[in-house]
Amino acid sequence: VCTNAFGMGIDKPDVKTIVHFDVPDCLENYYQEAGRAGRNGEKAYAVLLFEEAELNAALMQIPIKFPDAGAVKQIYTHLMNYLQVPAGSGEMQTFDLDLSIFAQRFNLNIISAMYGLEALALGGLITLDDAYFKPSTLTFSCTKDDLRAFEETHPQFVYLLKGLLRTYEGIFDYACTIYEGLLANFLKTPVNDIRQNLFQLHAYKIIEYKPATDKPQVQLLLNRMYHDDFKIDQDSISKRRERAKERLEEMHHYIHLSSECRSRFIGGYFGDGEMLNCGVCDNCLRRKKSSFLKKDMQKYRNQIITLLEKLDGKSIQLENLRNGIPDEPFMQVIDYLTEEEIIGYNKDGEVEVKKKGPR
Repeated sequence: VCTNAFGMGIDKPDVKTIVHFDVPDCLENYYQEAGRAGRNGEKAYAVLLFEEAELNAALMQIPIKFPDAGAVKQIYTHLMNYLQVPAGSGEMQTFDLDLSIFAQRFNLNIISAMYGLEALALGGLITLDDAYFKPSTLTFSCTKDDLRAFEETHPQFVYLLKGLLRTYEGIFDYACTIYEGLLANFLKTPVNDIRQNLFQLHAYKIIEYKPATDKPQVQLLLNRMYHDDFKIDQDSISKRRERAKERLEEMHHYIHLSSECRSRFIGGYFGDGEMLNCGVCDNCLRRKKSSFLKKDMQKYRNQIITLLEKLDGKSIQLENLRNGIPDEPFMQVIDYLTEEEIIGYNKDGEVEVKKKGPR
């Protein structure tokens, strides 16, 4: 199972592998999602793919996800103007809200608009219904060759298909959140026509389209505040931003662990300071392998030195020292013994002892 920023909706006991191709924003989410694997008690794997640039970008997103009071106030003003609510009125009224059209009307980044509205909700000024948090999703369910063939026989859909591919990066590979209103404005087409065509493409099995269940709505919990009287809990906003930053930094710390047991680190994060090394994470396995290699290298080194000492000053062909030792450790031991000047090569290219090495 692969997971991205949109999370996972799967809960089966026989999942063998979880692959994160987007870095979760906190260990809580990662632990929950990775924990979907192996619930039947059998061996399972959790793989996390990342790039440093992605980690840095996530940190830069913190101010967007947790806007300051000034940005929240601006979103509030735009929202009231969008809903056409006069100052001193609107308490407990409910309005339809198309996020894409709202963002476009006030020249806002749609992600910034979304998090600004969430900040207003957290600040107790508005409520957002479930449909707001569950927008439409879409992905292509055909191959690129099939798509080209379909476009040749159904040219009436080409404009919409091109619009989808240009508007939503990666939509051919995984499900993307889409906003029909934003797409309609981009294509200069009525939004109802966009939805109807999307349903037809879904019927043709060109796309998999899951529309939002209802039109998103926003409810005002208070009358519209006058501009100079706008109030929101700035301290609470700052604390949420700092907490999000700390959680993301802990996630980054986890990713960059080079020796510490990953399970033990997660246990400590959740308050279990007595957890023992798991023995199965990549760091534990690397440590075991390193320990085994060290023992093997010591054994092979002593084996070669013993054989050389038995020669009583005579030289020997390099291959005659191998005596069943695998290629890689054999050459590593020979390189070490040469660098330490314990052995050397005579004019005939044979190995001879230069000094006795430590056991």
